[in-house]
Amino acid sequence: MNYRGRAYVEFSETGKPIRVFRNEFTASTSEAWKAGRVKEYPRKDAVAGIRIQIFERAKNACENCSKLLTFNTMQMDEKIPRSKGGEISLTNSQALCHKCHTEKHNRVVKFGNTG
Repeated sequence: MNYRGRAYVEFSETGKPIRVFRNEFTASTSEAWKAGRVKEYPRKDAVAGIRIQIFERAKNACENCSKLLTFNTMQMDEKIPRSKGGEISLTNSQALCHKCHTEKHNRVVKFGNTG
């Protein structure tokens, strides 16, 4: 990234963001770069565009348990976490409900005083 909030993003032929690269080097070594489908773009807008497409692909349902979701209740999850080499992309992301997302990451959600 050259400056805060910008990222190198791969776009589909229809002009929709499909992948956010980790950095300029990773982007510049991709086939998408060679094909001219990568440009510097606001990261938050790229992630929002990918989130919309994930929601549409999931057809308003959790991709794990099929529970009905709204755009606001959907939790976008990377199948391979970024910490383990994954990326924000259409192919690596899925729409999950809160329960499935929490169970996937073995998170214990606590409310109030835990004593």
